[in-house]
Amino acid sequence: MLKRLAMVSTAFAVLAVSYAAALWWGLLGNSLQSPRPNDARVPSSWSQDRERALRAAAVEVGQPEPTQILFGDLHVHTTYSGDAFLWSLPLMQGEGAHPPADACDFARFCSGLDFWALTDHAESLSAERWQASAAAIRNCQALSGPAEAPDLLSFLGWEWTQVGLTPERHYGHRNVVLRHIEASKVPAGPVAATGPSLDVFQSADLALLRLLLPLLDFPNRQAYYDLDVYLRETAGIRLCAPGEDPERGCLVTAATPRELFERLDAWELEALAIPHGTAWGATTPPGASWDAQLEAGQHDPRRQPLLEIHSGHGNSEEFRPWRAVERGPAGEARCPEPRDDYLSACWRAGEIIEDRCLAEGETPEECEARAALARQLHAAAGVNGIRVVPGQRQEDWLDAGQCRDCFLPAFDYRPGMSAQYALALGAAGEGDGERFRFGLVGSSDNHSARPGTGYKEFSRLAMSDQRGIADARWLRWLPAGAEPAAAPVEVGPLESRGLEGAERMASFWLSGGLVAAHSRGRSRDAL
Repeated sequence: MLKRLAMVSTAFAVLAVSYAAALWWGLLGNSLQSPRPNDARVPSSWSQDRERALRAAAVEVGQPEPTQILFGDLHVHTTYSGDAFLWSLPLMQGEGAHPPADACDFARFCSGLDFWALTDHAESLSAERWQASAAAIRNCQALSGPAEAPDLLSFLGWEWTQVGLTPERHYGHRNVVLRHIEASKVPAGPVAATGPSLDVFQSADLALLRLLLPLLDFPNRQAYYDLDVYLRETAGIRLCAPGEDPERGCLVTAATPRELFERLDAWELEALAIPHGTAWGATTPPGASWDAQLEAGQHDPRRQPLLEIHSGHGNSEEFRPWRAVERGPAGEARCPEPRDDYLSACWRAGEIIEDRCLAEGETPEECEARAALARQLHAAAGVNGIRVVPGQRQEDWLDAGQCRDCFLPAFDYRPGMSAQYALALGAAGEGDGERFRFGLVGSSDNHSARPGTGYKEFSRLAMSDQRGIADARWLRWLPAGAEPAAAPVEVGPLESRGLEGAERMASFWLSGGLVAAHSRGRSRDAL
């Protein structure tokens, strides 16, 4: 009996060690693949009926050459994007992976778009994922009917995900959309942005994921095995050396819009670069504005004729005279006082600290001094200001940092990066010279391979990027935050930002908008 028990124990130990080793070495997961889109075709009668109705309407108003408005989405992510993969997991209330083929099917059969573009984050696109993306777009186009009048136009692109931790270093995200999709006219790889986004996508700590997540959610363990493989592949992406050809399988990078435009020019690509989410404070530091980009030559009107002002991340259209942070004569950060239409986050930080201080029985003078220090530290900390208040809760911040009278505003609104500010801006001393002259578009910025989600408001978890921990018990396994304290702590603006504020931000996710293009036809050249 003891011998049998020893044998069973030994076998169990061997299995446990083998399982742990397989987890550690990433042997249980699968690499994310993109199957072909559904080969069913949209009935030709649909497009024929639409064409007849268009021509009849043109004749009725005396228009000999009918034009039409085509609707599309030029900002779509699949689970080839690192953030989209994380949001697809069961622990984030996700429904599983959605590769590019799913985006094609959704555009054809659900939202019924006229055109769309695949724009996964370049910072997480390996050479294999890029080639699979290009193949998926070509497959999608092949199923969309004749080239002169397809029911759907599919474009290949990527997102250049630049983030600056200070206003001087911030340029913002751009979607690069290529005109052509033929293999001979597509670059060997995208161009990624250097900086925090690249660091986040490629430097994930795998140890916890390898061993803990599959065990904590064992029925859904395969999703976490696959996440492990995805993160290993992403961390293994090699960055190109200066001047190195991406044909060698490396990822080209650019630190500024100018470098991005120069790379597109060098490759002789017909491509647009569309800024988007410009006033979204989650990735835009307080005090950022369009001024630096126009004056520093970071704008190319040939490449940037469009500006995305509305998406699932909110509206970046409207200018307001207030700022999250003001600058003193020497350029030092200052916290603005409250207004009827705006409460800055730095000022609210002072109120939180003051309330805690008074609750502990300190004198009003001492608490006011701590509040003033909290306001100053928050203003100087940039995007990390929220961490100045130890043990902060989401509800502590009320509506601080938000535009109270904007239409569907982006989270932590930055009016200096709004579309209205950009269009009113002219280069210093240039008179009627260089300025921004954008055409305005909307898109979805969807992260679940659903182009054109705005066609119907339903199923918020599926049709927007609203996400959160599925079960509060998961929070016990996250790193413990600081305990609430009645004194602020100093945080540097260049420190990496954690998950603070994520729950508030999730309240600002929307289904998004669309691009409307007035075109003389449905072909790629006409559009």
